[in-house]
Parts: sequence; structure tokens; C-alpha cells
Amino acid sequence: MWHCLLFFLCFILHKLPRVQMEFMTDHAQSTASMISLVEMESVFIKQLDRYSDDLEWKINSMESFLDEVQLKRVPWKHTPEEYVAHPLTSFSLIRRLHEDWSHMEIFMSHHVGLDSLNKIQSILDMAKPTEQDLQDALSGIDAIQSHYDLEPTDIANGVLNGRQYNTTMTTLECLAMVKFHESNQQMHSAIGWYEAALQRYDGARDGHLYREVLNFKLSDFYGSYARALAARGLWKPALALLENVSDLHADLWLLQRQLRNLMDLHERHETYVKKDPNTETIACLGLYTPIRNRSCHYESTRTAFLRLAPLKVEMLSLDPYIAIYHDVIYEREIARVMTLALSSLKGPGRYSKRREHNIKSVTVYEEENSQLNQRTRDMTGEQVKEDKDFRIYNSGIGGYIRYHMDNLAKEEQQPGFGDYQTTIMFFLNEVPHGGAISFPQLEFTVWPRKGSALVWHNLNNNLELDYRVAHISCPVIVGSKWTLVKWLHEEHQRFT
Repeated sequence: MWHCLLFFLCFILHKLPRVQMEFMTDHAQSTASMISLVEMESVFIKQLDRYSDDLEWKINSMESFLDEVQLKRVPWKHTPEEYVAHPLTSFSLIRRLHEDWSHMEIFMSHHVGLDSLNKIQSILDMAKPTEQDLQDALSGIDAIQSHYDLEPTDIANGVLNGRQYNTTMTTLECLAMVKFHESNQQMHSAIGWYEAALQRYDGARDGHLYREVLNFKLSDFYGSYARALAARGLWKPALALLENVSDLHADLWLLQRQLRNLMDLHERHETYVKKDPNTETIACLGLYTPIRNRSCHYESTRTAFLRLAPLKVEMLSLDPYIAIYHDVIYEREIARVMTLALSSLKGPGRYSKRREHNIKSVTVYEEENSQLNQRTRDMTGEQVKEDKDFRIYNSGIGGYIRYHMDNLAKEEQQPGFGDYQTTIMFFLNEVPHGGAISFPQLEFTVWPRKGSALVWHNLNNNLELDYRVAHISCPVIVGSKWTLVKWLHEEHQRFT
């Protein structure tokens, strides 16, 4: 398995164009891109297990030698004169020191497990996640937290939007979130993650590994947490935190005294009042009243084919037009487009005001008269001749698209095409938790359902943007989200 993974990584690094290599490293932007990381860590686990076995063999060999030497010394442990007075023991002592200990010195200097170490180093040098990958992952967790109004302690304990999952975060992972928020000047959020980090720390479980291997100092953690609290004017919580831990290090004792003095000089004691849910939170949680006048019917009149095989339609809104068509993309079609996309998904450009976050996509080229395009005509009654292709999307950690309209700027509109008249979004898989499409102005939210398609008009009857259909693609909390999207241009629909 190791050789196959190394060959694959070498191929990726040496054969693909530079721009593709950069996209290949954007692991957090797509669940499909993260599968290789699971395989990579499996190789690491196997190699570390072998390394551990090699070390254990070396330790067992040294302990066997020690047992034998000490066994011979036990009867004369407190009387070295009697030990050397016996010819057999004195001869054994001289021979061991002349021969055996020289062999043991050579044995001790021999490095075991180098093959396993070299294999891990080779993969890390070529393909370990980058700093940008880590930042993408951190921003994804932050997106889930902010869009669903979650507490850091709940997230760290595996409680996501009211559901308990069987995975949790470590103290070091919570501290990575602290660093992320501090670098973005989000100090209140940083304090929440400090609290989660402290809650998740277990000295008996984590102490030795964190201290000796992972470069974690408990005294530094308490100091940073107390300073963060004090910076927000939370003097009493800062002092309470240090009350029972100041004996860990002299610096904590000095910090405690310094904070007491500062508290006497400052009268401000900040308190935090939790804000009401914002528009994005309400939208992604679907906190709207049920849609009135919602109806379902079979569409059988739009095209001749539908007389034989009508489509199941759920009308969400007539003005503006928004509908869900059920069971309109089939397993073989889903498998085909997802297989085509797996090797070529690309992330969006990195600029501050981009609307797509932790989402990768690629164009799926489709024949004009394919069954999927024919079904699109059946659903919309519109022409697809010049709009025959689709765009497939896969979300990564907390992947979402900001509140936006599906439209083109004037300078982006091609002659004879115009703006986007209609959007058709196929849901290719079930999403266990999150990932809804929400229309805040219309006050309803649509949850992904495999095989269905969400259809809406972006332009009104005057071919002007209908801002009522501005929408949010909410972060996926748990699971992967695959959608297949087509936009139909206005100029091609003049006679439809």
C-alpha cells in the first residue's frame, strides 16, 4: 500500500500542471479531496506501528541482557570484595566488560525503524496538508459555528446543532481555533474556544504526550487564557482561573499578582450579552413559519413526453417561480457525473470578497440530447441547446456560498446569451445534517433530498433581476453535499 501511495503522489507532483498541483492541496474545500488524507494517515499508522515494534524488540533485547547481568550480581550486591574474590565471578566480570558491553554499546547505537521513518518523511515532504489547508479547515469550523449559532464547548464535545455525535475535539484542536480567532481579532470567540480547550484537557490522558511530544505547556496555556480574559475586562474570571494553578510556574504567580493590581486600576468589568440570531442563522436553521399555499401535482402538459411520464412537482412559490421536482435524476446518472468530476474538481480563486467558501466544482460536458438535458426541458419548458453543460459542486469542511443572486454582471454577459433566466439545481446525495438552500426574503428553506431538483427563475417577467430569489447555500454540518447545477440564459428563451 505504501508503494502505491508513494507512486500516486509522485505522479501527481511531477505530471500535473502547476495550477492543478495547487488545487490538489486544497483538501478542506471538498470531501472528495480529503479521502486521500485518510489513506495517507493509514500508511503513517502502519509505519509507526512497525517503528514501535522495532523499538520494542530493541528494548526487550537490552532488558534480557540486563536481567542476565543483574542475576549474576545479586548474591554479592552489598559485598563487592567477596564478588571479586571468587574466580568464576571475577572472570565473568572481566569477560563481560571486555566483550559483552562492547557489543551492547554497538547495539545501543544502532538506529532501528529507519525504513519506517524514511517512508513517513517522504510522504510528508511531498503531500502533507499545507498551512492554507489548515486555515481552510479552521474557517470551515467557524462557518458552522457562526451560521448555526453554536457554542464552542458544544462543538468540542461533539454536540452539533442539537445532535450528539461520537467524535470530539482535542485541547490542541480547540487551541487552533483560538489562534484562528485571535488572528482575526475575534476575541470573544477566542475566549469561548479557550473554555472548550480547558474543558477537554485531561492531565492523566494528555499530560505526558502533550508535554513530551506535542510541545504543549500547561502553564503557557493558563497564562494565555488569563490574559485573554483580562484583555476583555473579565478580571474576576481571569483571577479565578489562576487561583488554583499559580503554583505550576512562577510566571503564573507573577501574572496573578499583576492582574490583581490592574483590576484595582480599572473599573470596567465587561459582560457579554448573547445576540439574537442573525439572518444567516435563521435561514440555515429554517426558523420560518411553514409555507402557505404549498401544493403538489403531476406535471403532464409542458412537453409531449410528460403525457406518458408526468413529473412530481412541489410548488414552493408561484411569484417568483420556485419549485421542487422529485425523482428527476437517477442513480446511473449520478454515478456517471460524480465519477467524471472526482479527478478534476477545483476550488474557487482566493480573494477576500469571494462568495464560495470550501467548495470545489468543475464543468460536466453533456450532449444536447442526453436524457438529463431532455428532462431539464421537461421541467422548465425552456431550450438547452446553447446551455447543454452542467456544473457539479462538492462541499468541504463547512462549505457554503454567501447570500447572492444567480446572475452575471453586464460585462460578463455574452452577446446572444444575456443573463441567467433559470437555475436548475439537482441534489445528488442525501446530506445527513445541514447544507440547506434558503431564500431569506421569501422566508423558506429547502433541505437537500437525493434525486430531486430545485428550479427557480432569476428574472421577472420584465427580464429584470428578481431580488426576492437571492439565496444562501448553508454550510454542511455533517456529511458531504453534491449538487449538479445548470443555468439557462434569457436570450435563448425568447420564444419559449
